[in-house]
Amino acid sequence: MIPKESSCFRMATPSFEPPPSLSVPTDNVIIVDGSFGCALVVQTRGSSDWFWCSSFGTCLNALAVELEVIWSALNWASDHHLNEVSIVSDSKILVQALNLKKCPDWHLFATFSSVLCLLSSFAVCNFFFVK
Repeated sequence: MIPKESSCFRMATPSFEPPPSLSVPTDNVIIVDGSFGCALVVQTRGSSDWFWCSSFGTCLNALAVELEVIWSALNWASDHHLNEVSIVSDSKILVQALNLKKCPDWHLFATFSSVLCLLSSFAVCNFFFVK
């Protein structure tokens, strides 16, 4: 994605606990979405702080946008020194590909490889699919 504009905000709300239907093993959860640009929401279990970031630009296709937002989420987590993180996405194809460490489309190879390299920054990084 070629970002045209982006923003990131910190908010405070009541303590976060993920819904019982989403069992994540880490305290840091990043929910990503590439439906209308790039958006991510970061929440830490037991904390009242949460962050959200968004950007928009141009991309090859919907899968490329979703991968771009996952890359952005991992960069954000690394920049903020998070050691363990769970990424939640509505892209079943990407979640499966990342869990298998197998690129789903050769057009995405460069960004996919960058995501795989970023994974070494974390002690734990899980990917979950949600509808």
